[in-house]
Amino acid sequence: MENKVAISRVKKAKERLQYRMMKGSNEEVDGEEVRGEGFVDQEIWKLREELGAYATTYGVYDSHPPHPNHHQTWLSKNLRCTVCTENCGICGVACCKWNQAKNTEREAYLASEEMVTATRTIQRIEIYLRTGFDLPTFLRCTECRILVCPSCCGQCPVVMCKDLKCNKCVEDPWQRCEYHDETDE
Repeated sequence: MENKVAISRVKKAKERLQYRMMKGSNEEVDGEEVRGEGFVDQEIWKLREELGAYATTYGVYDSHPPHPNHHQTWLSKNLRCTVCTENCGICGVACCKWNQAKNTEREAYLASEEMVTATRTIQRIEIYLRTGFDLPTFLRCTECRILVCPSCCGQCPVVMCKDLKCNKCVEDPWQRCEYHDETDE
């Protein structure tokens, strides 16, 4: 009799687990709230919307080329990088919202509103992303070797070149490199 009860408990637990995995959202199963992958994804997207950290996949109609390091758009913003870098060498922006909040927390006065907001932002991000999630978006200029954000650099449109130049080195980083002749495409 005890074996049958134990077997029925195991079956019931398996069914609940399958239901949770299939549903992936906030549902009640036998009186307890189920939080699946869908819940975490929803919360991460809410954070992205609130903080303006959009990581959108590259589409054919985007005005810029795809980012050279990942499958997202050129101007994607990170919530938390897998490996944080120093700030942009030109405009000083942080690589991700988590790093921006860390910088603010370091620089703000102890009891200031900025400090409280930065600490809350860090805590909210760390609840769902204990480690980095987004691939780094910063790029290194091929001329001066400065690490810059995608807003401060561009890429040569010649297919075989794709050289990365920052706004400091060239006036328009989206133009062809000066050493290409007219026949290069």
